[in-house]
Amino acid sequence: MGTSPAGSGRLDVEAFDLIDRRMDAILAATADRLAGHGLELDGAILRFYLRQLAHAVARGMPEPFVRSVRWAEETHGQGVPSRGEIRAMLDALADAVDAQLPPALAARCRGVIGPAADQGPAGAVELPSRLRPDAPHFDLCRAWLDDLLAGRRHEARGRIVAALEAGGVSPADLYRHVLEPAQHEIGRLWQLGRISVAQEHFCTAATQLVMAMLYPRIFASPRSGRTVLVTSVGGELHEIGARMVADYFAMAGWETHYLGADTPATAVAEAVRAGRPDAVALSCTMLHNVREVVRIVDAIREVPGAPVVLVGGRAFLSDPALCGLVGADGTAESGVGAVEAAERLLALRGGAPTAQTGGTAGEAREAAADLGGAAREIGGLARAGGDPLEPLLAEMSRLNNELLGLQRELHLQNERLRRLDREKNALLGMVAHDLRNPLAVVSGLCDALLETAGDADRRQLVERIDDRVGWMGRLVDELVDVAAIEAGHVRLEVQRFDLGLLIERNLELSRVLAAPKQVRIEVERPDGAVEVEGDARKVEQVLLNLVQNAIKFSPVGGMVRVRLTEAPEEVSVSVSDHGVGMSSEVCQRVFRDYVRRGARGTAGEKSTGLGLLICGRIVERHGGRCHVESELGRGSTLGFTLPRRGVRQSSPPGSRTT
Repeated sequence: MGTSPAGSGRLDVEAFDLIDRRMDAILAATADRLAGHGLELDGAILRFYLRQLAHAVARGMPEPFVRSVRWAEETHGQGVPSRGEIRAMLDALADAVDAQLPPALAARCRGVIGPAADQGPAGAVELPSRLRPDAPHFDLCRAWLDDLLAGRRHEARGRIVAALEAGGVSPADLYRHVLEPAQHEIGRLWQLGRISVAQEHFCTAATQLVMAMLYPRIFASPRSGRTVLVTSVGGELHEIGARMVADYFAMAGWETHYLGADTPATAVAEAVRAGRPDAVALSCTMLHNVREVVRIVDAIREVPGAPVVLVGGRAFLSDPALCGLVGADGTAESGVGAVEAAERLLALRGGAPTAQTGGTAGEAREAAADLGGAAREIGGLARAGGDPLEPLLAEMSRLNNELLGLQRELHLQNERLRRLDREKNALLGMVAHDLRNPLAVVSGLCDALLETAGDADRRQLVERIDDRVGWMGRLVDELVDVAAIEAGHVRLEVQRFDLGLLIERNLELSRVLAAPKQVRIEVERPDGAVEVEGDARKVEQVLLNLVQNAIKFSPVGGMVRVRLTEAPEEVSVSVSDHGVGMSSEVCQRVFRDYVRRGARGTAGEKSTGLGLLICGRIVERHGGRCHVESELGRGSTLGFTLPRRGVRQSSPPGSRTT
């Protein structure tokens, strides 16, 4: 019936699986024997203890099962069975395994049940607090915890926001010195019966919301090029620890893929095949779910070029040697330790995998004494039958976890898009810069050829080449403008200026450009100065682009009207034509995306399609907004509105920060 883990170097999963297959029969036999003594225990609690027994047998040592039984006896009064009920359950369980399992395996089960039944009377529960007055940011941690326990979620969040804005604390500091120790203290108070399950759920949800608030800062960290996949194994519904570990990796510059709670082995293996991460971090709270860890590790090992596998959670904190027995490469007591262990293992990846431990032995011993995971599981099972709110709270927690998981993924994808956008802008700028010199050379050669070309056809050919080179030069200039604006390399030279005079000066050039098409340009504006604050040169660039655009798409002999209006807090400019117009789809995108209304204007004028995009970015940098009205065949009105004052020197709208 399988060998001892001590002899094989792995958990005896065959024993675990056989007990699991016979579980229903063993549970039924145990319940029958208890009923014969006039006792009835919740079936979920019996199943929990049988799974704990299966783990201890597979582990080859009784201590995990003994600790679970002792905890239940110590905490009687919180809804778990009494000492007498537990002893009766152990006797009935011993008889049931004798009847339902092969003799050799039944003997091993009895070898685990015996020490649990023979231990002396339990003493008072001793769960020392992990809060240390000399720890960094202790005052913030204590105030955060007090606010949560009093139900003051908004005040608690306000403290975190204020600390971040003051610059005295980083997201990593908040995780390590505020959120983690506070969460441990909440679990301790729950185990001691000093707070209700509803309070515990409330505090955990508030912590997760603050974590979500920190995501934009966390995911903006410089990337290291490494990738980690983090998840809680099948059967595990407690995911806040795994979520924190994923965030620690993100703060260290890793790309993170967080799969959430209760993830089956097949899903993890498929994610590893698809994503090819450098490391996988598995969280397991309950000892009886360690079997799922083995399944996942085995499935990962079948993937070519398998990643480093780390394990963590209370199951491994209470028994650090489990790391090697499940076939993992390393374990750690904290999120910081997990990152350090993963980086150390990757640096040594040329050698054979070895069990590594991040953190201190003292931390492991302290964690081993804290059976918070078992407390939550047993207490939750016991109270589910007596507290009608418990199932509702559990479902609310599950939905909250799913929502926060989606929010985390949204922030992560947004940051990836921002990084890709920055890379695109940098590449665009480099390409455009490198194109300028050869275009200038070709333009110079065209000028030289025109001076010597006597043949009319040859001159026409050279003029066409020069025209296309000129168009490409304008395109390059606009590409450089777009890249610079999107990357935040363009700062506004803010000053007060008269927008009306700027329009009049701008139209002098526009009327020259409109003359070949006999397009008239009319202006409507208030009498007197219309002063605004902004970059006059950039605003003039917008005006020129809008008017030239209107001329380009107007018919011969048409009219363009420029209208300036003012209000106490803002001014507006609109440019109207009676030209070809635009579809509603183009109108929605014309100032925000690369859009070409048509290959050419009404007289064959060429367009790069970038002019209005640049206009939109410049106006947004001024804190203004663009607007458009159009109908196909009936003309268009394009314009913008600017605040009179208060232009901010901030990141450009293209960077999505304004």
